[in-house]
Amino acid sequence: MLAISQPHLHNVLKGARKINPELADRLLRKFGLSVLHLLEDAELAAEVIARGLLPLDTPATKHARFRNNPGTHVADDE
Repeated sequence: MLAISQPHLHNVLKGARKINPELADRLLRKFGLSVLHLLEDAELAAEVIARGLLPLDTPATKHARFRNNPGTHVADDE
């Protein structure tokens, strides 16, 4: 399936061995994921804002700010 041994995978999962980029790529492909799936919405929004790729007042950035601070309320007209 992934062309790695069970002991190798076990050691990666328990933190005894670091995952190499090739194995990480195979795992992502096998599960139909991209590297972006490994990030939180707020992390993505912060990076997009830092690069100047998205205005600050959009539903996406409001949602990201709320996810960072779940105890706060973000009004629709904010």
